[in-house]
Amino acid sequence: MGQAMTELSSRWKATSQVDREPYFEMEAKDRERFMRESAIADAKAAAEQNARRENLVAKDGEDVSMRGERRKIAMERQQAEEEKARRKARLEMETDPEILAERKRVKEAKRAEVRERQRIRDEEEKKTFRSS
Repeated sequence: MGQAMTELSSRWKATSQVDREPYFEMEAKDRERFMRESAIADAKAAAEQNARRENLVAKDGEDVSMRGERRKIAMERQQAEEEKARRKARLEMETDPEILAERKRVKEAKRAEVRERQRIRDEEEKKTFRSS
C-alpha cells in the first residue's frame, strides 16, 4: 500500500497544471454536492429532533398522560364512541316510537330495581356496622 501511494504521489506531481484541471473541477462539483446533501440531511435531522422534543412537551390544554401512543389510543376510542352514538341515533330514528317508549319504560324499571337493591344492601351494611 505504501509503495502504491508513493507511486501515485510521484505521478501526480509529474502531471502538469493543465492536466490536473479536470480533477480540480470534479473535486469542486463533488464538494458542492456533498455540502448540498449535508445541508439537506442536517435539516431533516433537526426537524426530526424538534418533532421528538415537541412530542415530549405538553401543550396548552393537553394532559401529560395524553401524548404519543396514549393519545392515539384515546383518539381511536373517541372515534369508536362517536360512531356508536351515530349508529344508536340512526337506529332510534328508524325504530317505531311506541317500541322506543316501551324500551325506555323497561330500562327505567330495571334501574329502579337496581336502586332498590342497592338501598336495601346499604341499610343492611349500616345495621351490621352499628351492631359491631
